[in-house]
Amino acid sequence: MFRPPASGGVGRYGLPRTAALVFFSVDARKELFSFLWRGINQHQSHCGIRAFLLFFSLIRLSTLGSPQRVSSMSTIFSTIAILGGAGKAGQPLVQQALQTGYNVRLLLRHPADFQLQHKQLTIISGDARDPAALTTLLQGCQALVSTLGNPKGEPAPMLSAVTAQLLPILQAQHIKRYIAVTSLYQTAHEQHDAGTKQAAAYMQQHYPLFMADRERELQLLSDSDLAWTYVRLPYLLEGPALISNVEARLECLLGPTITVADLAQFLLTQLHSPEYVKQAPFVANRQPA
Repeated sequence: MFRPPASGGVGRYGLPRTAALVFFSVDARKELFSFLWRGINQHQSHCGIRAFLLFFSLIRLSTLGSPQRVSSMSTIFSTIAILGGAGKAGQPLVQQALQTGYNVRLLLRHPADFQLQHKQLTIISGDARDPAALTTLLQGCQALVSTLGNPKGEPAPMLSAVTAQLLPILQAQHIKRYIAVTSLYQTAHEQHDAGTKQAAAYMQQHYPLFMADRERELQLLSDSDLAWTYVRLPYLLEGPALISNVEARLECLLGPTITVADLAQFLLTQLHSPEYVKQAPFVANRQPA
């Protein structure tokens, strides 16, 4: 059973509040103004918008999170790695990351089948179970986002093994921010929400090996010093974003579905948010009353 990390304070969702001040490094300031300058001179509005949002996120860190979380989240990410980018959740994530202005490094088992091309997209051919491929993928990155699932037709769960291989590679490359998605609905506390309890029981009954693997994955993350976020998903729907109707909560499922576009946006906003660091929130589209 997953053992949650010890709480470090009494702020919102158990996050400690401090009066820590975030200082911008020279490199961070250069990158921030570079985005602004590109937006002005090349009419790339997304650059200026992204720079503003990153600036706002960094300032917000002065009042949210522990000193460790502040220091781990105070870097402007220009290059991110993505695992699972060819899947249902992964493709919209890659597209939105590129539209937002990130340089994206993507690991694919079958790169010839991936249609998207972009000057800021680097595709690495390989398997997530191969440490050499993971090392190549993460070179030059500041964060990793994973929508990786078990390959179709492979009966043995693999995600905890991938995570176990990732941890020392992330440490060696000084990457702290890691966001992953999961179908694990079992929580460490007693579940009082009937829908969440039913979903957890269904997954445990029909996919016990995979749920055990997901618990091992979460435990590995919990025992690490990464700034991880483990996003619990409902059923994924194709369709446009409904971002105004997206909610996240630590306690239980908020709804039965989320669109893949909304999920992509949520994952990207978490890159610079300390709110769910070392937490496993449920996310879903809000249901009409």
